Amino acid sequence: MYKLTEICGETYGAYPACLIDFYLPERDPAETPLYIHFHGGGLESGSRRDRYVIELAEKYGIAVASADYRMYPAAKFPEFIEDAAAACAYAVKKTEGKYKTVIVGGSSAGAYLSMMLYFAPQYLAAAGLR
Repeated sequence: MYKLTEICGETYGAYPACLIDFYLPERDPAETPLYIHFHGGGLESGSRRDRYVIELAEKYGIAVASADYRMYPAAKFPEFIEDAAAACAYAVKKTEGKYKTVIVGGSSAGAYLSMMLYFAPQYLAAAGLR
């Protein structure tokens, strides 16, 4: 088990829902990836506090950033994706680019957001990445 530094509830965007938590192992960043996680919930529910991502960080020494984003019906397409891109940009900036490998993923709706960032890179570009 790796000891983690937890940084919780940071704001990464202009909206109250745009919060991100970091779980950073006490380990050389060159030896571990940064996993940026988006929760599931059909874009209508869910929370960045998915326990299993914290367990991944503890067990395997993976650096994790887990983000909330605006949800339906308050948010509409493509605002969810824009929030995900902003969270990625914030996570990379916050960790000062120390992690050579950055992986973006999630469960259910979070997987959709990750996929959209991959197949529509203009969202990452607009957030200052790529």
